[in-house]
Amino acid sequence: MLSKDGRKSDLRRRLASGALACGAATALVLGLATPASAKTVGQITNWAPGYVFKSASPSKEEVFKTIWATAWRGCRIESNATKSVELTNFQQSGPRGLVISWWNCRDTK
Repeated sequence: MLSKDGRKSDLRRRLASGALACGAATALVLGLATPASAKTVGQITNWAPGYVFKSASPSKEEVFKTIWATAWRGCRIESNATKSVELTNFQQSGPRGLVISWWNCRDTK
């Protein structure tokens, strides 16, 4: 039979291991293990560490639909006659307070 102190330490150990497992599962679900870069029609680097696109290499359309559908603010879009589009230095709190960062998202086609 465990003493009172033994039961407390066992409970603490179980809670700690459960918290670690839960944290790892949450990281995978939220996409924190996504690749640092992925190619599209242009190039996206250091994209959305807290967001998982439907595909590993999202298209330009998927990127922009995602931005507009979620109504994020602070996204600067520049375009010119060659249809180039750039998203620079964009940070916004996402679901559950996650910070989503976009750097150098360009389509030069």
